[in-house]
Formats: sequence, structure tokens, C-alpha cells
Amino acid sequence: MSWKINYDKDSSIIEVTYIGNVSGMDIREATEKRISVQAETGATRVLADASQSLGGPSTMEIYDLPDKIYVEYESRRDTRIAFILPTNKQSRELANFFQTAAKNRGWMIELFENREDALFWLTNIS
Repeated sequence: MSWKINYDKDSSIIEVTYIGNVSGMDIREATEKRISVQAETGATRVLADASQSLGGPSTMEIYDLPDKIYVEYESRRDTRIAFILPTNKQSRELANFFQTAAKNRGWMIELFENREDALFWLTNIS
């Protein structure tokens, strides 16, 4: 498993961390788990940290997240996702594609270079 999830009760933020080679199945499983944690906690803020990931999923697998998987597993529409970019060029391109695909379907996602900026955006939104 190349991902882990942590829920911080104090900030009400779900953190999904991707590490190493991340497959399309890893992303799908992490997304399903994140949506499950949201249903249990009511959290609407997500910090997705891909800074230590090395790519892996296909463009279609990325496209399916906001187009099918979020809908299928009933992700909350008021969810805000702060996504920390990986350093790998190919993975960064996939992250940009994901942001575009998600925003085009009405999901709120922003990309960040570092954790501090991502957390600031998540905690200073109305």
C-alpha cells in the first residue's frame, strides 16, 4: 500500500499521504477510504500530500476520480481538497490534469508546492 490516511480531530482535516509508486488502484482505494472517513466524521477538508509520490496512474484513472468515483461513492460536494504537488515532472502533469478535470465537474481542488500553503488555504476558507 503506497498511501495512508489520518484524520485530525482538532482541525477536522483528513490527510491522505501518497508515497513511492502510486498505482491507479492505490488512488482508487485511498479515495474510497477518504470518502468513508468523511462520512464517519463529517469532515469537508482534505489535505492530499503527493510530495513523496513517483507517479504511476494513467490519465484515464485520474480522469475517473472526479468523473465517476467521487459520484459513485457519494463524495461530499462541499469537500475542499488541497493537493501538495509531487516533485516528479510526470506526476505534476497528472496532478494538473486532475485539478482541471475535477474543477470542470464542480469539485473544489487547489494545488500547492508545500504543506504550509495548503494548510493555510484549508483553514482560512469560509
